[in-house]
Amino acid sequence: MKIPWAIDIRTKEWLRADRAVYPGERGRYRCTDPSCDRELTVARSKRGRQHFKHFRNSGAEGCAFRHLSVNTHQSAIHLLSVRFSEAMAGNVPMPLFIF
Repeated sequence: MKIPWAIDIRTKEWLRADRAVYPGERGRYRCTDPSCDRELTVARSKRGRQHFKHFRNSGAEGCAFRHLSVNTHQSAIHLLSVRFSEAMAGNVPMPLFIF
C-alpha cells in the first residue's frame, strides 16, 4: 500500500514521500491516520518514485490507507480530513491551497 504523506518524528511536520530520506530509518516516520499511528518506511516503486508504507507484520490492518489504497478519491478525502483535524488541534500548520 502506497502512502503519500507521513509525520516526521524529528521535526513533527507532515512530509511528502518524495522529500523523505531513502531508505528511511526505523522510527523516523509515522502514519498520518490517527487510529493507526504506526511506523512507516520509505520505499521506491519500479519507476523510482518514493512512497511510504507500513513495515511488514506491523499490525496495521486497521489503517484507513490499507482500505483506501484502491480508491484514490476516498484516500484523498481521508487525508484532507486528517490534515484539517490536526491543523485545528494546533499540531500542524493550516494547509494553504493556491488556485
